Amino acid sequence: MPNEKLLKIEQDILDAMKKLNASKEANSKTVKDIATKANRPKPVVANTLDSLTRKKLLGRRVVGKSAHYFILG
Repeated sequence: MPNEKLLKIEQDILDAMKKLNASKEANSKTVKDIATKANRPKPVVANTLDSLTRKKLLGRRVVGKSAHYFILG
């Protein structure tokens, strides 16, 4: 899967996360943080984050009631 081509929205979300410095678990970001930075609707971002998590490109952790995402590797 690492060689799998990413959709444009997936690449945009990864780029936004890099700009937010969400490259390790300690710097994980919420859907709202990422949606704001990427200038995309929260539902679109949430679906894309799920897709990237399934592709094992992102990690996910739950903090309180919200999910936080970070780039793996």
